[in-house]
Amino acid sequence: HFPHGADLVVDATGSPKVLPIAATLARDLPWDESFTPAPRLILQGSYPGDFTLDYQSLFMREMPVLVPRDSRRIDLEAVLDLLRRGRLRVDDLVEDIRPAADCQAAFDDLGRPDAPHLTTLLRW
Repeated sequence: HFPHGADLVVDATGSPKVLPIAATLARDLPWDESFTPAPRLILQGSYPGDFTLDYQSLFMREMPVLVPRDSRRIDLEAVLDLLRRGRLRVDDLVEDIRPAADCQAAFDDLGRPDAPHLTTLLRW
C-alpha cells in the first residue's frame, strides 16, 4: 500500500481498461522548487490495438511513459541468470499451473472479470 502514491507503476495486464487509473496510482510532484524525480509508468502488457492515456494525470506528475520491448536476447539471458542465481524470485507470483493443452481454458479464465487467478503458468 502506498498512501502517497508509487514511484513506479507497471501495467502488465494488456487490458486498456485499467490504463485510465494507472497514472493516478503514482505520487504527485510537490509544487515547490525542490528536485523530486518524477514517477514513471511502464506499459509492459500486450495491448490489442490503440489506447488512450489521461494527459492531465501524466502532465501533473511530469510522468514519463516507457514501453519496453521484452524480446531482446540480452534481457532474457539476464533474467535467466538472475533466476539461476536466486536473485530473482517468482514463486510468490505463481497462482495456477496447468498443462499446455489447457491453455485455452486458462486464457478464458484469466479474461473473466471474476477470474480466479491473476497469473497462470503453462507447463510444457
